[in-house]
Amino acid sequence: MKQLVFEPVMPVGGILGLLLLGVAALVAYHAVRPPAASERCRLASGCLTLAGFLVLVCLLFDPTWLETIPPPAGRPVLHVLLDTSASMGVADVAGRSRLDVARDFALAVHSRMTDPDRSMDVRLRTFDRHSRPVSAGSLASVTARGEVTDLASAIRDALGGWRLEAILVLTDGIHNATAGTDELTRAARAARSAGVPIHAWSVGGEASVADVGVELDAAEELAFVGQEMSLPVRIVHRGLGRGTVQLSLARGGQRIESRLVELVTGRPTVVELALDARKAGTFDYTISVAPVSGEVTLANNACDLVLRVLDQPIRLLVLEGKPYWDLKFLVRCLKLDPAVRVTWAVRLTSQRAIVRSTGQDEGTTSSGPRRRGAGETGGEGAGSGEQLPEHVRVVTSEAGAFEELIRSERLERYSVVVLGRDADAFPTPPVVEALKSWVSRQGGALLCARGRPTTVIAGPMESLLPVHWENSAETRFGFDLTEQGRALRLVPERLLVPLAQGGANLVTGARATREKELARVLARASGTEAVAGMPVLTVQPYGLGRSVVLEGTGMWRFALSPAVRAEQESVYRSFWSSLLRWIVVGGDLLPGQRVVVRPARWAMSTIERCVLHVVARADAPFSPRSWPVIELQGPGGKIGRHPAAPAGEDASLYRVDLGSIPAGRYRARVTVPGSSPAECAFVVAEPLQERLEISARPDLLALLARETGGTVLGRPDPGALLDMCHRYWASTNPVRYRRRPAWDSCLVLIAVVGAWSLAWLVRRLGGLV
Repeated sequence: MKQLVFEPVMPVGGILGLLLLGVAALVAYHAVRPPAASERCRLASGCLTLAGFLVLVCLLFDPTWLETIPPPAGRPVLHVLLDTSASMGVADVAGRSRLDVARDFALAVHSRMTDPDRSMDVRLRTFDRHSRPVSAGSLASVTARGEVTDLASAIRDALGGWRLEAILVLTDGIHNATAGTDELTRAARAARSAGVPIHAWSVGGEASVADVGVELDAAEELAFVGQEMSLPVRIVHRGLGRGTVQLSLARGGQRIESRLVELVTGRPTVVELALDARKAGTFDYTISVAPVSGEVTLANNACDLVLRVLDQPIRLLVLEGKPYWDLKFLVRCLKLDPAVRVTWAVRLTSQRAIVRSTGQDEGTTSSGPRRRGAGETGGEGAGSGEQLPEHVRVVTSEAGAFEELIRSERLERYSVVVLGRDADAFPTPPVVEALKSWVSRQGGALLCARGRPTTVIAGPMESLLPVHWENSAETRFGFDLTEQGRALRLVPERLLVPLAQGGANLVTGARATREKELARVLARASGTEAVAGMPVLTVQPYGLGRSVVLEGTGMWRFALSPAVRAEQESVYRSFWSSLLRWIVVGGDLLPGQRVVVRPARWAMSTIERCVLHVVARADAPFSPRSWPVIELQGPGGKIGRHPAAPAGEDASLYRVDLGSIPAGRYRARVTVPGSSPAECAFVVAEPLQERLEISARPDLLALLARETGGTVLGRPDPGALLDMCHRYWASTNPVRYRRRPAWDSCLVLIAVVGAWSLAWLVRRLGGLV
């Protein structure tokens, strides 16, 4: 349909004034001009001139043809998403299940649109882990069996439809496919970008089930011979309140410990279990909790643990420009640890250094006296509290004592290198390059035990360290472990309070201003405003290894506190022993390892993709013709071989994607020619969230509606919903027109030129020109 509209380019009064002025001028011209021609000729000439002028005046009204553009073919679409996960089977809506109530609403919306004059299409989809289209006839046979609810993926799948007007979500609001709400928020923003509002109806309410279970941080733990191994076990419970449960620990199928544990309302109960690490080897443990009455599932009542006890000690190389109390007490404390061997080098001059080594320092010869520590037994297996034999030698070199020490000591023999006081004397370019290569290619760990190791941090040394510093006045401070530090169990829970109280004795003269992007802060400063929040314990991955910085001096005061000396001594020893073991075990490679295999996640579910990584040192026997092969042993002892491929351009990292694998306990093994095989254990479990977390989440549905401009329906009213969709469609899709100026035609130009040309011809014939 066409219609003619006028849109004047200037006020109408101005146009009319211009018209009158032009007519008056034309009349005046013919009235004043002497009548050289006949009256009839003059009248014809004036009319033709006036006609051309009137056409030009009409153009000032801008006449425009409006042509209605027909809408796209087809009707707008309403997608109805129906949740079919297991939590929708809960019967908490007037005695009916959530799925039944939501299905009735979906069918009511669909039937409302079956009229012949309907202006919308309703399309039905069900979703749990995946979404799929479904017809109204087959909707009655749908059951709530989904193991996972992936609401974000269901929304993204629905957005692919043509002429989509809105999405209606019928669910209890549970989204457990991913941790947090980030994926759900991204899906909502994608819908908002497409102009599609999401309407939602929350089905169900608060609900709970009776359940108790045990959780571990990983399916595999590492320890060193003689280590006091403490395993934290989380007992999680739902719907039980206060009470007691029986916790059992078994090794090799035989129960070795059982205790009653009192549950704490509202949070998990953490129990420390002591594991035997006196002998090297691999040991299988089972931690279980007795079932309670009415428990919904027993799948999480037990979990398996593989404990690998290593007989290779942690070897430390301590480099110090001048001896000071901090490292003196640290070395004294570590000498009492049977799992640690210390080589302590102190600079005497630029060309001389004295080196003290505990235990049998293989590969070196003693050039000085041999000493025994107090209580020495003379064997490698000295127990805790007994010092191992000490070997003393002097290193002399014109090129530099520490350069010679780094070259002769073979850094690959050590797990950790500790930088102490006055380190400016030895980070020469050869030493720094050797340390960087050792950290990045051999998987070593560099520990700066007194904060900033040198006065000026620049060049290669700067890239190796995890924080930036600036000079400041000497300040005392304490420190508290961050959430990440507590999760890593750097010290036992019982020692956190004395650690925080005694930490106020630390002193720094160089303030750590900020950490680098890849760094993790495990402890932050507390105390004065000048240092509050300063990173105190920071770790940064660097190649296959890591660098660690511990800010401040004065931690040796823990070992000399007269008030609570025994407890502080325990804090000091426990902190350093736990920190060193975490530095070694938490890296990619353990002492003496050339290859390590580990899963991307220690605990996985059957709905996740199982990815295994192989990390290899530079001297590992792998090449493009001989990639590592992972032997995977699953439930029932079945073994499969899976070749790994390089992950990108990094020649030290290999990857194999096994996809989704059945539930069970798995062991992965990589054979390394010339070395011991690399092994790891991990667990794949059935997802239990849908059976345990069943309370409705209307807050997530409110988030979807708020982000997309939709609404959360208070009651299931199909008519109100469809009216809302029509109003939204009308507001976002108004009638569109195609505009074409009426004067944009050659006929208008011909009319004006023709009128004025005829006027000129008439005047010419009449003798006026």
